[in-house]
Amino acid sequence: PLPEFKKFGVIIVLDNDDAGRNGSLKCAQKIYDELGIICEIAQWRDGLPSGYDISDDKDWKEFAFALDQRYEFRPKPSKDEPQRGVIEVMSIGQLLNADFQEPEIIVRNMLQQESVSVFGGCSGTGKSWASLQIGMCIASGLPVFGYFEVSKPHKVLLCQFELTNGQVLTRTALLKKSFDKEWNTIDQNFDYQVMSKKLAFTDRWWTIDQFLSDSDGRYSGGVVIVDNLYTSMDAGIDSSNNTQLIPVVKMMGDISEKHKVGLFVNTHHKKNTKMNPIDIDDILGGAVLSRYASNVFQMKQSKLSTDLRVAMITKVRGEASELIEVPFKLRFNPDTGLFEKADVITNELLHYIEPKERWEIALAVE
Repeated sequence: PLPEFKKFGVIIVLDNDDAGRNGSLKCAQKIYDELGIICEIAQWRDGLPSGYDISDDKDWKEFAFALDQRYEFRPKPSKDEPQRGVIEVMSIGQLLNADFQEPEIIVRNMLQQESVSVFGGCSGTGKSWASLQIGMCIASGLPVFGYFEVSKPHKVLLCQFELTNGQVLTRTALLKKSFDKEWNTIDQNFDYQVMSKKLAFTDRWWTIDQFLSDSDGRYSGGVVIVDNLYTSMDAGIDSSNNTQLIPVVKMMGDISEKHKVGLFVNTHHKKNTKMNPIDIDDILGGAVLSRYASNVFQMKQSKLSTDLRVAMITKVRGEASELIEVPFKLRFNPDTGLFEKADVITNELLHYIEPKERWEIALAVE
């Protein structure tokens, strides 16, 4: 039940003896190491018998006193956590001789190693379809949308918290026809986390972290696709609230660095943005998420055709991009389930005009 602790403040009340006092400290440290929560520790009144605990307090007066006297535990930093106030420095010459590695570009302009990438779009635009296709391309080494180069085949883990298992199966079966030659490679590299609807709107990041820890580096150097941010968090967290989202974004960074994976996170656009040109501030999750991410890719529905999307790369870090903030078409083929990159768009606003407002329709009506 550790993830449940995040919803509440934690007060530890163990027995009134040395074992209880030492156990309280160990328990508080463990909770901090696992969840980053700083606990409080209750203190029993002096003079109570050794071993006194909650079950001995018949009228709850001693328990109330112990809570009143509680103090905040001061955790020891974990071995991987930098201590506050400690700054490590090196000369600029030492920097040139250091063994720091530049992150590998996994998908050109879209995803790089040990970083967080965001895929934003309004509901119903096909983000889950596109993410499944992207996962297959990364697992096989084929270019994403037939255009964005993939450096080589990588391990992929799809954590799907929105669609049912049956929906994912149906879509995978359709997409398989277009990846038939590469299917053996995809099957070896692409894993799917079986979805349980009971787990939607609960904290899945802690579980992802635990799963990757138990996988003995199986996905190191690979990609974890999370679909989507909204359903991967506790229901009590407002994904549009920057303050509430900070611990979630920090967890993303921790997972990416700790397990050496690239995170590809689907998220929605804010309400009432469908008719506006694509902007990085459309991302649900606000500045905390979009500014932290290394790459941001966004997609909206075009009003010109049900099978046409407007796409844009709104952030790229670590490489040049000729498409940064340039809208382009993505065509969806319902017969294959594939998105394919098409032409650059010269007038994005035309794709958001309702049919009845277009000049051709108005002229015909007149």
